[in-house]
Amino acid sequence: MTELVSYKAPDTTAIETEANEIVARADAFIVDSGASYEIAGKMLLAFKDVVRRIKETLDPVVSKAHEAHKALTKLRNERTEPFNQAEERLKQKMISWQHQEQERVRREQAAAARKAAEEQAKRDREEAELRAAGLDNAADTFVAEVPKPIVPVVQSEVPKVKGISTRRTWDYEITDDSALPRSYLIPDAKAIADAVESLGKRAEETIPGIRVFARETIVGRRR
Repeated sequence: MTELVSYKAPDTTAIETEANEIVARADAFIVDSGASYEIAGKMLLAFKDVVRRIKETLDPVVSKAHEAHKALTKLRNERTEPFNQAEERLKQKMISWQHQEQERVRREQAAAARKAAEEQAKRDREEAELRAAGLDNAADTFVAEVPKPIVPVVQSEVPKVKGISTRRTWDYEITDDSALPRSYLIPDAKAIADAVESLGKRAEETIPGIRVFARETIVGRRR
């Protein structure tokens, strides 16, 4: 049996207060000279220090919570997976019988339609024979007394079960990559990014259809 892990979050009030003060100063700070630029750089390093201390305080608890989450997720999956698999097997049995029933209905409906067509053809022939013999009154009586054959509707025996329904969704498989329209082709963003990182601006020569541009950011790290 998996042991549940309990933990108490450490007190980070002092760090939060300090962090809020630094953030407020940074938001209000204006960089408009070499001196202010240097001060801003020191603020960045102060950010790094506060973030490091927050992580040092909370990471052990986060790690324990993560391990507990993984253990409980594994336990949950182990307990539910047999039911999930049994559910899928049972669903496949139900769908298989549905298909068999649909095929039976199709066959019997087709047979009923053929029988009705044969009876209609026979009816038409007998009427035509009477009229060909000049017996129009007899033909009219025959038509009136012998109704046109009706094709019965074959009913499916699949019952309606409360809470259970069949949903049809469409899936696909690719049979010819080269035949796919361009609008359905997704660029390999990672491969492009790797090429741009390696080649820089020269990646435009290698990969037509892209524009390479530089982004600048300030990196702060303590020496």
